[in-house]
Amino acid sequence: MTEITWDGYLPLRRYAIFTDVIRGNYAIVIKGDDINTADKWGGFVSWLGGVRQEELRAVCKPNVH
Repeated sequence: MTEITWDGYLPLRRYAIFTDVIRGNYAIVIKGDDINTADKWGGFVSWLGGVRQEELRAVCKPNVH
């Protein structure tokens, strides 16, 4: 079994809707400088909300016995 880890860091990001023939409409996270150019990528439909600033969230670690 592969262990999944996360340090709680969320970068500057914005969520976007894209569309294509195979998947139809789908949402993805655009990070960093790509936010400035994503609306020119093929398949771009619209933004979901505004830019979310980077943040650090508390990570709950499970009790392992």
